[in-house]
Amino acid sequence: MIQTLIRKDLGLLKQYVVGAIAVTIVCYMATAIGVVWLTDYQDESMQSLPVRTFLILRGGHNLGFCATALLSVMLAGSIFTLERADRSAEFLACLPPRRYQHLISKFAVLFGTTAFMVIVHVSMTLISDLLLPYVRATTYPFTDGTQLSSVLMFIGIAMSMIGGALAVSAWQSSNGFPILCGLLTPIVLGALIKVGGYWLELPLNGEVGLNRLMVTTLIVGCFLTFCGAYWYVERSEP
Repeated sequence: MIQTLIRKDLGLLKQYVVGAIAVTIVCYMATAIGVVWLTDYQDESMQSLPVRTFLILRGGHNLGFCATALLSVMLAGSIFTLERADRSAEFLACLPPRRYQHLISKFAVLFGTTAFMVIVHVSMTLISDLLLPYVRATTYPFTDGTQLSSVLMFIGIAMSMIGGALAVSAWQSSNGFPILCGLLTPIVLGALIKVGGYWLELPLNGEVGLNRLMVTTLIVGCFLTFCGAYWYVERSEP
């Protein structure tokens, strides 16, 4: 039953899933073009294959995480609303699957697609770390290996965006407003953290401030995701 629902949701969200795969590839292709073009005007050490490969993987990784956040919030804002927009939710409500089974299917598509993109970009970073011994000193100062804290920070911010979009989309029939709310969620949380830290005289900058932002966005994102799931399951209307 769940597999059937997953196939149905993949068909519903096909444009976003295919877009996620395509954008993941394009991030590295675009970076490759930029790296080759820029290094053509520099010394020969910057034109070696290890250096160019390293820069492509690192540049694509950074660009890819931004694209992942955008695509994940678009998915989160659409998994509930698209069925309401075309009124297929009313038909599905008459079929045997329970609402929580639809929720499991939608979450499998959402978090499965997001996890795919994250794994690809983290893997590219790990591969680029293996190239560090072969990279000239001209590029080494710009890198310091894989930063687990950066990945965790991204996960926290992405989770807050997903949670914000899900919580709003549980009550909407259009995906525009939920996507906008998802994009604004980490910005609002960051502003609230700064205001709260200012009034409580807590450190706002440095590693402590970043860790506070990471933990807050992750917790709030998980809470909003739970709220969106609960409201979707308990909603009396389709």
